Amino acid sequence: MIGYHHRNPYQGYPLLEQQDDVELVRIDPEKNVWRFYYLWLAPDFFCSVRLVRFWGRISTSGGQHRVEPFDDIEQARDALAKIVNQKLRRGYRYKGAL
Repeated sequence: MIGYHHRNPYQGYPLLEQQDDVELVRIDPEKNVWRFYYLWLAPDFFCSVRLVRFWGRISTSGGQHRVEPFDDIEQARDALAKIVNQKLRRGYRYKGAL
């Protein structure tokens, strides 16, 4: 597997915790599936927090992203957990747990 690394620029922010930063991968060489999905929570000036999602194919320089604002950090954490559970059901695994 070709390495890649994404980093949450807000890691260490007082409101955020380690579980607010999640890296998932889905790898199936037989089906040529090499995907990553990275989620993190970030503070925002206009709302309490935003959920940032970044996904794409491992070993490519691009990818897609989506940012969702939340008024409450607990709502954002619930949304993050829901997305992670959906991805785990679809075959994604935590990076490093392969």
